[in-house]
Formats: sequence, C-alpha cells, structure tokens
Amino acid sequence: MTYGKHKISVQEREKRKHDIEQALAIVRLEGQYPGINVISTYDDYINGELTWEECSALIPLAAIKDLRIQHHAS
Repeated sequence: MTYGKHKISVQEREKRKHDIEQALAIVRLEGQYPGINVISTYDDYINGELTWEECSALIPLAAIKDLRIQHHAS
C-alpha cells in the first residue's frame, strides 16, 4: 500500500506522522498553536501529497492565512 501522489510507503507515512507530531509538541510547549492551514499542510506532507521541500515552502503561506483568520476573529 502507498499513500499520496508521491506514493510513500506505510512506514514512511508513519515516520512522517511521528516526526510532525514531535515537532508540533515542541511548538506547543513554547506556547504556540498552529492553525488549521498549517495543520492541513502538514497533513498533506504526512499523507504523501507533498515532499518536505514543498511542505516547508508552503508552511509560511499557511501561517499567514492562519494569522489573517485569527485577526478577523478578534
């Protein structure tokens, strides 16, 4: 079985999931909480839709979208 357009293996998907969960745990310990767009981008990476290079390029844009949403909610 493979996942996403990049056809990653089950093992690769689990590794990506673990790595992102660990990174997000550290960010949360620092008092930061990623928004829905950042989480969605990481989910696309975990599920093989994005490479790490694509994901890391999209994260700043996703964070800006989340900030705009947060700003409008305030």
